[in-house]
This record gives sequence, C-alpha cells and structure tokens, in this order.
Amino acid sequence: MHILAIDTATNSGGVALSRGAELLDVRMLQPPRCYSEKVISAVDSLLTHHNLEMSDLDCLVASVGPGSFTGIRIGLATVKAFSQPLDKPVVGISTLAALAYRFSHLSRYIAPIMEAGRKLIYGAVYRIEGSEVHVESPEQVLPPAQWLASVPASHCLFAGDGVAPYKDLILAACPEAQVLETDNRLVEPLCLLGHHYFVKGEILKAHELAANYLRPSYAELGQPNTK
Repeated sequence: MHILAIDTATNSGGVALSRGAELLDVRMLQPPRCYSEKVISAVDSLLTHHNLEMSDLDCLVASVGPGSFTGIRIGLATVKAFSQPLDKPVVGISTLAALAYRFSHLSRYIAPIMEAGRKLIYGAVYRIEGSEVHVESPEQVLPPAQWLASVPASHCLFAGDGVAPYKDLILAACPEAQVLETDNRLVEPLCLLGHHYFVKGEILKAHELAANYLRPSYAELGQPNTK
C-alpha cells in the first residue's frame, strides 16, 4: 500500500511517500513562491526513485489549509490532477491538525500556531490519542492575544512558526505551557495521518476535495496582500 502526500499550503512544503505506515521518502519544496514550478517534478522524482508509477499509488493526501491561499490551490489542483484520471481516492487534512500530529510524541495536547499575516495567527488545540486527532478548540484566525484567551488547556505544547514572535504572550497567558519555536514542516505527519484515514475508510473522490481557508482572501476583501 503506497500513499503520496503533498503540502503546498505552508511555507515548509513538500512531498512524502509511505508504504503502509512506514515513511519511505520526502522531497522538500523551497522556496514557497516556486511551488507551482517544482511540485510535479518532486512527485516524479519521488516515484521514479522508488520505481513506482502513479497507478501504483493507493491514495493521495493533500493539506487543505489554512495557509497560503495560492499554495492551497496549487496543492489541491495537483492532487486532483493526479487522482482523477485514475479514480484514486484522496484524503484532505488540515494543516493545523497535521502540524499538531508532528509533535504528538511530546504532549497529549498540542496547540499549533501558524502566522496568517497582518498580525493574525491560525490556531487550534488538539488532543492526540495514538493516530486519532481530536479537536479541543476549533481552528480560528485571530489576533494572538485574543486566540490565547480561548485556549482551554494551559499545559498545551505550542508549536509552529507563530510561536517565536508571540512567545512572551503565550507564556503570559499559559504559564505552564511548553513552547517550541519550530517551522511549519508537516508533510511527513500528513502522509502518516493520510494512511490512517485511508485504512479507516475516511476517503473522498477527487472532486470532493475542498480548501479550508478559514477567511476570505485579500482579493475578496478588496485589499492588497501585505503578508
């Protein structure tokens, strides 16, 4: 059983391949502005290296957001383009959920934070039990202080690129918290979570895959993107 995962929603995008629950290989995509140019060649490189064809894949996994609006669209379009002709099942996973799962070996409660631009963050709180990711506090896009006031567990582990700029705020609001100043790399846990959902039968048809933007785009708001 082979699973291919693609993340272009974050600023640490990549492509990952697993055989069952075993992660086989990863190709990172840098910088984000080149995702549209590099993602297909990265997939081709990964499959060629492991002597696989697209038809050998059992499922494709996409990070559906929140994150870069352009990046989300690139990732979803790529997964749909690969999966539709072969009628392959797909799995869509939140970037925040996958980021939380990355640190599940460190804490039961994970609060991933990603910078959203304009002094806002994307945040949520998850409880991790094995391969199950349970939402404790829903995904939101808010000013950091406002979001932190809603965090239900002060002993959470906070991680993601939103931690470094707001570390003092986090510790003031949640003195018992663990804080990790990390990037948003999540393609490996995305792949492993995708396998878990595939085995459970929580799959979609390609046309059912939808973006999770959390907010209107700058264009929809009639404002320039200053992120």
